[in-house]
Amino acid sequence: DEYGIAWTMESLSGTVQPTKTARDLVERHPYLTWTQAHQTKWATRGQRRDRSFIGRARTYVDVPEPRGANEPPDGRLTAEALAVAMRGVPDGEPLERCVEVVFESRHGRPPVVLWYPEDALEEVLPPKNLLDAKANLQRAEEELSRKKAELKAAQEFVSQEKKEW
Repeated sequence: DEYGIAWTMESLSGTVQPTKTARDLVERHPYLTWTQAHQTKWATRGQRRDRSFIGRARTYVDVPEPRGANEPPDGRLTAEALAVAMRGVPDGEPLERCVEVVFESRHGRPPVVLWYPEDALEEVLPPKNLLDAKANLQRAEEELSRKKAELKAAQEFVSQEKKEW
């Protein structure tokens, strides 16, 4: 696109960035915590210089799995902290779902994975011409599948006709 972002088929849907109020929403969610990586992504929101500023929503859950002691901080609580947090939530109180977001990295580094409440994320729309191209490709793939099925049916019909001769 005009920002030099290399969009992929997968990234044409489900792309998100933290909202302006993301920090407050993460801090108020009982099962999540704000990290330095969250701060970095939040501070660069809206700067579409490359794909590392835009994340892809990968997983939606009510309660995220606890973070292992050897895992980098990603917004999830450790098992002990999660157990304490769960005891503090009144029974039946609806909580916002948690979303695992994957931010691609640059220069061969592994992606950054962070957890957010669902309302702390806003959709990032790819350029319209790419969305149109994706829709056209999907229609062409559907038509190709239909034509392949027709060809197979015709081949089976001809094969059956040959057997009857």
